[in-house]
Amino acid sequence: MKIKNIGVFCGARNSVAKEYKELAARCGKLIGALQLTLVYGGTSAGLMGEVSNEALAAGAEVIGVYPKLLGLKEPINPNLKNCIFVDSMYERKRLLIDKADAYIILPGGAGTLDEAFEIITLKMLGEHNKPIIFVNHNGYWDILNQLFKHIVDKDFAGSYLFDSYRLVSTPEEAFAKLGFKL
Repeated sequence: MKIKNIGVFCGARNSVAKEYKELAARCGKLIGALQLTLVYGGTSAGLMGEVSNEALAAGAEVIGVYPKLLGLKEPINPNLKNCIFVDSMYERKRLLIDKADAYIILPGGAGTLDEAFEIITLKMLGEHNKPIIFVNHNGYWDILNQLFKHIVDKDFAGSYLFDSYRLVSTPEEAFAKLGFKL
């Protein structure tokens, strides 16, 4: 499978620590350097704004999928040339899932978890076989991995759950896992 469109799921809060913003910026720069297309949530806020602005600055095509209901909560990225407006968060998630060939999940909150759980569930149900990679910066996703272990240990899912995604420490490792030479 040829990977051209990278779906990036991540947080949209501006108040997060600088290290997370730098992580997102590195991811965006790599997307541009590899001449890939970023598919993301369309906002200028938080990590989403960082990844999209750096991808644009590095020459990447960027597709934003922006729910009209967000309004002032998460302002649209004014630098986008390609933005799809949708009516709901569900529509946004569906388009983000459909348009991406692989997914990179950076640190984020409830929305990021919602997107991650959806793509993992769809993969386990056989609706797609796209790579899913969590960038576990400084152990951010360790607790999620522990939760998945608990779910498997309590027999609410089989060990195949762990086959549905990969954990790496850096964006560079994520792109290497996807088969790109850096």
